Amino acid sequence: MSISNNTNEEEHSGIGGWLILFAIGIIMNPFRLSYFTYSIFSDVFSSGAWDSLFFSHVLLKPLIIYELIANSISIIMSLAVLVLFFKKSKFFPKAWIGFVIFSIFVVVIDFLFARQIPIIAEGGFNHIYKSLIHNIVALSVWGTYLKKSIRVKTTFIG
Repeated sequence: MSISNNTNEEEHSGIGGWLILFAIGIIMNPFRLSYFTYSIFSDVFSSGAWDSLFFSHVLLKPLIIYELIANSISIIMSLAVLVLFFKKSKFFPKAWIGFVIFSIFVVVIDFLFARQIPIIAEGGFNHIYKSLIHNIVALSVWGTYLKKSIRVKTTFIG
């Protein structure tokens, strides 16, 4: 019986199976977040728009600062999660789940903040809803996988 258990564990250890698909997302995430942050904020700070934002609404500058800080923290967290993934650290599953929960909180706070600014509220919140749904679905699907998968349990043990 122990021979079949060892064979089964060996077959299901290492980065393979569904974990490959998950790895692609983990690898792409810091690049995606960096590109998104740069594309949003480069125009605000390079075009001189920053100085005129205060006249649009008093909460617009604090919202942009919040988003810049939150995105910067997200990039750092995604890099930390990536390192834990490739080190096959036992802390990786919890770190990834924590990162996604952090992302959900960031989106909710962003929504609560943004809806106070009429010029943003008029444009709608489809992008915020999409991001929130994406994070909740990712947490539900991949979080369950990270908690239940034999491959995850046998890979992230160090």
